[in-house]
Amino acid sequence: MTDNSDPALEGYPPQGELDERVHHFRFSLAGDSLQSEHVNLFGDISGEGVLHKVESIYADPAHNRLLIADEAFNQRSVKVYDLAGNFTGEVIPSQYFTSEPEGIALYSCPDGSGYWIMTDQHESDDNKFQVFDRQTLDLSRHLQGRDHPQYRRHLADTIFVWGFLTRGFLPGP
Repeated sequence: MTDNSDPALEGYPPQGELDERVHHFRFSLAGDSLQSEHVNLFGDISGEGVLHKVESIYADPAHNRLLIADEAFNQRSVKVYDLAGNFTGEVIPSQYFTSEPEGIALYSCPDGSGYWIMTDQHESDDNKFQVFDRQTLDLSRHLQGRDHPQYRRHLADTIFVWGFLTRGFLPGP
């Protein structure tokens, strides 16, 4: 879970608190009761791994990766941590996000391959969806509403990133 703050209203957290941006919880069911355990709290306080404005987050246990979108204007990137909360040094850079990196989804294949789908969220209905290889994080393709008129209404909603997965929009690798 991320502790997203609204920089316009609250500013960014102080530098010394940036290591508290992501909270790792473990949940379990015991009968009809939901149990929770706070496992870890993390985020870098210096260097490329600093998390400024965080919202979207997605874990890939098969590849020991946690992708975290940093929506801060001077960042606009997705930073890769391992599941223990350590920054890996990998960043999906701002060159792929002209606005805010938003929804993140994983199209997973049984053989371990697949795609990461990330939204470049714009205020207009001109959202872009960047598709990256699951294993290498290399850009695989780019989709935009104006290029796919039959999906334009859906592509205007960044939450529709799941629609790619449930409606078979993307072919398998």
